[in-house]
Parts: sequence; structure tokens; C-alpha cells
Amino acid sequence: MAKYTARPPRGDRPVLVLGISDVVVIEGEPTVPVTMHHLSAWGRWVRDVAIPDAAAQRLHDLAAHFDIVWASEWGHNAHTAFREPLELPEEPWPFLPVQFDKLAHIRRYADGLPWVWVDDPLVDLSGEPRSARTASWCGSTPLPASSAWMSMIC
Repeated sequence: MAKYTARPPRGDRPVLVLGISDVVVIEGEPTVPVTMHHLSAWGRWVRDVAIPDAAAQRLHDLAAHFDIVWASEWGHNAHTAFREPLELPEEPWPFLPVQFDKLAHIRRYADGLPWVWVDDPLVDLSGEPRSARTASWCGSTPLPASSAWMSMIC
């Protein structure tokens, strides 16, 4: 894949940065109803994943309030692979082409806009408060994982 630069946020809405593992796809024993989906991106590989039944509607609701960007190991495959089961828009959401040091990339991408990062686990938080290692991030302020908006996703 040629060098990729994520499309910048469109306007002044806050940015929602999404991981996939244990955010959109349940990796362990599910505690919510899930459906198994047989995913592929361009037919090059196939993976069976458990997606919460409410995920498509919740992402649709969040997309009404946030500019969504992927930041996951799925990279450029995320939108293509999840388009059908999550009823995503035809135009792909941008992705941040990072696996490590995500926090620095998120801050640069948001460029002063408010942002929320939902990932599991949150990694690359060296130098950040210890409580941040199990928290979600909004701007540069850690939020407890039990924050009400978190329930919108899983």
C-alpha cells in the first residue's frame, strides 16, 4: 500500500477514534448478545468474528455526533471488512496507519478538536498517569471506563 495520510476531520465535530478488538469485535466470552460474522476485505483473507448485535445502531448513533476514525490492527481493511455487518456508509471512515504510539498520532490527527479514544487495551501511554492505563481518553483527560458514553459502543 502506498504511503497513506488519513483524511482530516471534516469541520468542528469531535473525533471518535475506534479500535476494533473488544470494542467492535468481542474477542473473549461475550457478555452481550453477539452474532458471528464471516468477514473478508477484497476476498484476500477470511476471519470469523463476534460482533455485538447492537453495534451497528450504536455506531450509527455515534456517527451523528462524531467524525469517526479507525485506529486498529485492521488498518485499511477495517471499513471494507465491517461495512456490511455494521451497516457503515459507503465512503470509508479514515484510519490512522499506526499500531504503536497511537496517542501521539491521535493528538496530531485531532489537531485541537475534542476527541475520544476507545480501544482495548489502551497502550503506549508511557508518561501518562497510571490511571490512564485502564481508562478511555477524551482530549487529554482520562475518563473512567464506566463513563456513560462508553456503553454506546459495547
